Amino acid sequence: MWFDKFWDPLKHRLLVKYTWSEDISSKKGCDFDFNVVIAVISMNVETQEIEAIYMDKTKSSMSCPIY
Repeated sequence: MWFDKFWDPLKHRLLVKYTWSEDISSKKGCDFDFNVVIAVISMNVETQEIEAIYMDKTKSSMSCPIY
């Protein structure tokens, strides 16, 4: 899991972006499928309340390089 923090000074918001992958392969060998999931949490710094959570999931796949 990776995360990045961004500060929005106009709205006194802290945005934290989390990125991780989920293995969804049913294959053996080098080919595999996975989901890349991105979640962004928006928090108001003054009230310390979470205002919103955004999530996105994208399916990707990779294969062995051919030499």
